[in-house]
Amino acid sequence: MSELPIPMTVDEFTSEWLTSALRAGGVLEDERVTDVEASPLSENFGFLGSLTRLTRVSRAPSAPA
Repeated sequence: MSELPIPMTVDEFTSEWLTSALRAGGVLEDERVTDVEASPLSENFGFLGSLTRLTRVSRAPSAPA
C-alpha cells in the first residue's frame, strides 16, 4: 500500500483525497466522498501553521462527519 501524501494547502483537501484517506483508514469500502468543505480555524490567532476543519458532503453515510 502506498503512503497517502498529506496536503500542504487547504485546496489540496479534495473529495478524492478524503475518499482515499478514509479508505486507507478502513472507514470506507465502496462509497466515496463527493464533496468536502474546508473551514479555517486558526486565522488571526497567532498559529505558526494553519488549522482547518474538513466537513464531508457525500453519499457515504457510513463515513464520519
